[in-house]
Amino acid sequence: MAPRLGYQFTCSICHGAFKDVWDNNAQPINDGRCCELCCMTIVNPTRISAAIKRDAEVAARLKKEAAERKRTKALVRIEMLKAKQSGELQRMPLTGKAALDYIKQGKRK
Repeated sequence: MAPRLGYQFTCSICHGAFKDVWDNNAQPINDGRCCELCCMTIVNPTRISAAIKRDAEVAARLKKEAAERKRTKALVRIEMLKAKQSGELQRMPLTGKAALDYIKQGKRK
């Protein structure tokens, strides 16, 4: 945006008049423009809080995915132990999902 010299703006948050070369975007508070004081004291902290919340949601999703991978790995180990104990599995060169498929279907991919 090019500077607008000599214009007077009205802040969409505090409704005060301000004369500035650059006005500020007031989102996420509203869709208008705001003064520097409202930008620094209201808009920026709101934006930072929203970013932190998004980061926490992403971290929670990654933690859930890691727990699911760990659970799947444990189930594979349990199935392999059961197969070895029952004599169903003599020699198993496969690991992971391929081993689990081998045990369940009785064939190698």
